[in-house]
Amino acid sequence: MDTAGEEIVAGGDKNAKRKQLLDLNEDEKVEHLETMTQYKSYAKIGLLSFSILLQVIATCLLFVERIAFNKQAYSRCPKYDIAIGFLVIVIIVINIFTSAFGLTADCCATPLDTVSMEEGSGH
Repeated sequence: MDTAGEEIVAGGDKNAKRKQLLDLNEDEKVEHLETMTQYKSYAKIGLLSFSILLQVIATCLLFVERIAFNKQAYSRCPKYDIAIGFLVIVIIVINIFTSAFGLTADCCATPLDTVSMEEGSGH
């Protein structure tokens, strides 16, 4: 047991001790929840950025495939098609994971944005 828990056990009746321990645990849970919310928004931003990067790469591959087709290098076109198909599947999976994190409007809001949203919602 930690020192805070030992201090609580040392004095007072059992119900007061239990209440103090529950209060300590509740504070730790709130602190942990706030930390997890911060990492959750970082994960959303990271997944969305990676998805956009893969979409740009897939678009570039489409242009490269079209250039190869115009130069009549038909043997390379199926390889580009497979690469583009694979990238599309990966992009879809990343977007599913991003939606599983529950993307909300306040995910990337700064404190000033949050204040302006609260002021604007009181019509």
